[in-house]
Amino acid sequence: MMKKIAFSLLAAATFAQCTTDNSLDKYGENACGTAAVSYSEDIAPLLNAQCTACHGNGLATANFNIEGHSAAAAAGLSGQLLNRVDRALGDPMLMPPDGPLDSCSIEKIRAWITNGAPNN
Repeated sequence: MMKKIAFSLLAAATFAQCTTDNSLDKYGENACGTAAVSYSEDIAPLLNAQCTACHGNGLATANFNIEGHSAAAAAGLSGQLLNRVDRALGDPMLMPPDGPLDSCSIEKIRAWITNGAPNN
């Protein structure tokens, strides 16, 4: 009987320590933070870090320039930007060529485009 009580107390203490680490459950929002995506804070730094070395004003590989808001917005709104970054692994057209963007970055690009690709 004593073993059952001890086990029950241990189990109760263990489960009382459990918390939810899922930000959707904790905060009611996407952990990626796509609710307020801005070009200046989210999209431009991402494109500058991952894309414009090959697809910028100085070098527009494949005639695809996404440096600056107007070029990025045009590529986003036309579907070309997502067409290149949201492809299956192994697809030779997947960009960037050294490895795909993480899913949060892709979701931020998608949210920015869905909102009309504003210059905010």
